[in-house]
Amino acid sequence: MALSLAAAIAATVSAVAADEPLGLPEVTKLLERSDAEGLALDAVEAILAESAAGRTAGLDREARQAWLDRAAPLVEAWLAEPLAPSRRLARVDRARRLLATAGSAEGSALRWAIATGGYLAASAAADEVRGAIAGVEDPVGLAARFAALGEELSFLSDDADSSRAAAAAQSLRASGVEADLLAERIAILENRILRGRFLAGWAMVQSALLSGDREVAAAGEAMLLPLLDAGVDEPRPADVSKDRRSDLGFAQTILGLAIAKGIRGDSVDAAEWLAILSDPQVDPDLQAARGAWELLMLVAAGDRLAALGLVESWTRDGSASVAWWRLAAVAGIRRAERDLEWSALAERGLSGLAVREEFALLSALGRSGREWRPKGFLGATVEGFEALEIAEGLPPDSPEAQREYRRAAERLRWASISPEAPPIAARSVEIASIGAAIESGEAVAAIERLDAIPPDDAAGDASRIAWLRLVALDRLAREGDEDASRRWRESARGFLAAHPDDPRSPMLAVRVGADDAPPQALGALARSGDPAVRQGARAALARRLPAAGDELRRAIAAEIVEGGPTSLELGGSPSDDARREAFEVAEASLLLGSEGLVRARRLLELLDPQRIPLGTEERARWWRDRAEVALLAGDAAGAADGWRRAVEIAGASWGAEARREWLRRLALAWRDEARREELAPLVLDESVAHLAALADGSTDVAPSARLAVESAAILWRLDPSEALATRWLGAAARLASAAPSDAAALESLALAAAAADEWERSLEAARRLLAGVPRGSDAWRRAKVMQVEALMAIDPAQARAVLDQHRVLDPTWEEGETGERLTRLDEMLPGGRR
Repeated sequence: MALSLAAAIAATVSAVAADEPLGLPEVTKLLERSDAEGLALDAVEAILAESAAGRTAGLDREARQAWLDRAAPLVEAWLAEPLAPSRRLARVDRARRLLATAGSAEGSALRWAIATGGYLAASAAADEVRGAIAGVEDPVGLAARFAALGEELSFLSDDADSSRAAAAAQSLRASGVEADLLAERIAILENRILRGRFLAGWAMVQSALLSGDREVAAAGEAMLLPLLDAGVDEPRPADVSKDRRSDLGFAQTILGLAIAKGIRGDSVDAAEWLAILSDPQVDPDLQAARGAWELLMLVAAGDRLAALGLVESWTRDGSASVAWWRLAAVAGIRRAERDLEWSALAERGLSGLAVREEFALLSALGRSGREWRPKGFLGATVEGFEALEIAEGLPPDSPEAQREYRRAAERLRWASISPEAPPIAARSVEIASIGAAIESGEAVAAIERLDAIPPDDAAGDASRIAWLRLVALDRLAREGDEDASRRWRESARGFLAAHPDDPRSPMLAVRVGADDAPPQALGALARSGDPAVRQGARAALARRLPAAGDELRRAIAAEIVEGGPTSLELGGSPSDDARREAFEVAEASLLLGSEGLVRARRLLELLDPQRIPLGTEERARWWRDRAEVALLAGDAAGAADGWRRAVEIAGASWGAEARREWLRRLALAWRDEARREELAPLVLDESVAHLAALADGSTDVAPSARLAVESAAILWRLDPSEALATRWLGAAARLASAAPSDAAALESLALAAAAADEWERSLEAARRLLAGVPRGSDAWRRAKVMQVEALMAIDPAQARAVLDQHRVLDPTWEEGETGERLTRLDEMLPGGRR
C-alpha cells in the first residue's frame, strides 16, 4: 500500500535523522507528486536542504540536472514564505547545500531561485536593520552578503547571456517546432538577464548603503547604467527616455543609479538623477519613498550637513512619515555612537517622532544607544516614558509602582515646560504627565492641571483629557468624595455623548446606566460575551426604538441584531430575560427587512407558545411578530390572520402604541408598489381602525389617513362600490383636515368626493387646489379637469363657460392626459364638438 504524502515526508525525515541512505528515487517521487498533492513548504527544508545535499553525486549528469531543475520552484516558494528576515536568510544558506555537487552548468534554475530568494531575504533584513538599533542582522555581515549576491547574480546573468547567444545562433538554422521552442527559450533568457543585472546592481547599492563603500557603489552603478539603454556610454538625465519613466523597473533603476552616485560623492549628479523621479509619470509609491532613500544615501556617503538639511526640509513641507523620522533617528543614533556630531540628526529624528506623538517609539529608540542618549526635552521625555513603562509592569498601587509613576510625572512635567519642546509634543507630554500623576495619587492637582489645558480642536486629544478627568474623579469617588461621585456621573454622560465610538465607552456605559449611553456604545455592549451585559444593552436599545426616526431606527436595529446569538439560540433556558432578548432581536431583524427574515423566523420558532410557556402579552406579541414575518414574506392573508389573533389575545391591554407600531410596519411594506393591490384590504382596514382611535390633532392622523386614502383609492378602482367610496371619502376628509395646505390631500379629497357623488365637496376641493398650486403645473391641470367634472354634474352651463375660458387662455389645453380628459368633457357638454 502506497504511503501518503505526509507519511512519505515523515519517513524521509526519519531516514535523514538516522543518517541512512537517502533513497533518492523516493524523494524524486515526492517531487513528482508535489504538483498533484501539494508538497508542504515546511517539509522542503527536511527533504531538499538536508536530505538532498551531496546525495545526487551518484546520478549521471542529465539525471542530476533534471532533479535539480525539478526542485527549483519548490525551493523558490519555500524561500519566499513571509518569515522573520533572520529565518529567511537561514533558509537561503541551507538551500545552498543543494548546489554542493552541481557543476557550473547544472542546477541553473535552482541557482537562480536561490540567488533571487537570497536578495529578497537580504532586502527584508536591510529594512529591519534601518528601523532598529539592536536585535537584528549585523549590518557589516549583511553588507558582505549583498556584495556576494551582486557578484553571483552578475555571473548568472553573464552565463544566461552566453546561453542566449548560443540559442540565437542555433535558431538561425532551425525551423518549425524547433524554431518556436528556441524563440521561447531566448525570451525566457532575455528576461532572466535583465532581472539578474537589475538585482545584481541593486545588491551592490544595498551593500554600499550599509557599508558606505564607494568602490561597491561604483560597481553597482556600472551594473545599472547599461539597463537605461540611453544610446551613449555616459548618459545624462536628459538622455533618459521619458516614455519609459512610467515603468516601475526603469524608475527603480534610476533610483539605484542615483544612490550609487551619491555614495561615491557625486552629490550634484545624484540630485539631478533623483529629480527625474518627480516626473508625474513615475510610480506614486516610488516618488513617495524618494526622500527616505535620499537620506540613506547621504548617511552612507557620510554627508552629515546634507542629511541634516534634508531632514529640516521634511519639517518645513510636512512630507515625512513616521517611518522616515524613524530612519533619521536610527541612522543618527548609529553614527552618534562613533561621532557625536551626528547627534543632531538623531535629535531631529526623535523630535519628528515627538511631534507625531510616537512617544513609545521615541522612548525605545532614545534609550537604545550604547554610548549616546538624548538630553533636554528629548532626554526627559525618554526617561518619563521609560518610568511609565516600568510602573505599568508592577502591581497596581504598590509602593514601587507609585514611585515610578511619580518619577514619570516629574520628568514628563519638566519635558512639557521645556522651552525647546515642540508645542504639539509639549501638550501631549503634559497630558501623559497628568495621567502618571493621577496614578501616583495626586488626583486633585491633576484635575486642576487638566482644567488649565486650553482647548485645541486641532490637537485631537479631547477624549484623552476627558477620560483622564473621569479617572481622577473616579479615584476621588472611591475614596468617599460624594461631590466627586456626582461630577463623575455628569462627566461620564458627557464623555459618552461626545465620544460614542471610543473603545472605552462600552464599559463606561455599563457603569453609568445603559439607557444613558449612545447607540454605538450600547451596540458594542450588545456584542459582549457576558449574557447579562449583552441582554441589558439590547433591552436599552429596544427601548429607544419607538421614539426613533426611520434612519436611526434601522441603525439601532442593526446594533441589536449584530450583537451575536441570543441566549435561546445558544441553547439556554427560556428565562424571562432570555425570552425578552429573543423577542427584541426578532423584532429588530424584521426592521432590517428581507435580510432579517430568516433570523426572525428562527427566533419565533424558538419562542413558539407550543414549545415554551408564554404569558398573555408575550403570546399576543408572538402573533404580531408572526404577522410581520408574513407581511415581509408577501403573505397578506397570513399577516391579517396573525394580527387578528394578536388583537384577540391582547384584548383591551393593547392601546394605540401597539396599533401604531403595526401600522408603521404596514407602511413600510406599502412602499413596495408591486404589492399594493395585494395589501390594500389589510392596509385600509388597519389604517381606518387606527384613525377611529385617534383624536384630531394627533401627529398620527396624517400618516394613517394617507395610508387609508391610498389603499381605498386602489380598492375603489378595482371595485367602484358605494361602500368603498364612502370609506375613501372619510379618510380623505380626515387627511385634508389634518393637512389643509397639502396639495396631494386636496386632490385626494376631490377625487374621493367625486367617487361618492358628492360633487359640491369635490368642486370646493378642486377650487382650493387651483388656488394653491402654480398655474400651468401638472397638479393645476388635474385640478382644472376635476373642477369641470364637478361643474358638469352640478351646472353644465357653468362647466361649458369654464371650459371655453380655459380653451382661450391655454393654447396647449389639449396636450397630455389632462388634455384628453378635457376633450372628452368638451364633447359631452352642450355646444361641444361632436
